Amino acid sequence: MLSYAECSVDINAMFQFMEEKGASINKPGFTLISDRGSAILSSLSGRFTHVKHHCCSKHLERNLKTHGWTKHLGLFWNAVTRAQYVDAMNNIRIASIPMHEYLMSIPNWALFELIEATPSHMIFGMKSSNIVEGIIT
Repeated sequence: MLSYAECSVDINAMFQFMEEKGASINKPGFTLISDRGSAILSSLSGRFTHVKHHCCSKHLERNLKTHGWTKHLGLFWNAVTRAQYVDAMNNIRIASIPMHEYLMSIPNWALFELIEATPSHMIFGMKSSNIVEGIIT
């Protein structure tokens, strides 16, 4: 990341730098993966109307650990395809209603949404999976 700190001023400066260097990111099909930090959310608001904002699974995993849901993380990481997501969320609901409610409250974290948004199912030339997403983040 080009910014020094995660504050709105630095995030806005980073986005401005990208635009000045010709990085056309405000277009359909572009996805930004972030930790959902307030500086990023406020910088995206109204600025990138065509960008899909996807939550980073590694950061979300940290949040799940913070809440004490470590023994159910396998269910979380099994949610790759749409069918696996539905199955995993059903199993999470059985295992931990609070974890299920927490995940349901967070938009755009399911990896299948990101894969389906990429017609070739390729992200940066790699077949995407939770493992790849973990490496990228």
